[in-house]
Amino acid sequence: MKGQKLHAIILVSSAITEFMLGIDWLSENNVNWKFVESKLKLNGQIVHLTRRPSRIGVRRICCKREDSHSPRHCG
Repeated sequence: MKGQKLHAIILVSSAITEFMLGIDWLSENNVNWKFVESKLKLNGQIVHLTRRPSRIGVRRICCKREDSHSPRHCG
């Protein structure tokens, strides 16, 4: 960011393949993310984002309650 120093607590792991910023960090740094325009505003500077091909896959599923439905049950 053109000489700006930013700080974040990060996790380094071979299980993580992409850099992720949490909503807490985005909020604390007053980030304005314009998804439709593929850019974000950080400390008054516009950062243009690039898209990459989607990698389809599920890495983690969390469930808040026990479910007794079979995997193919719809209803």
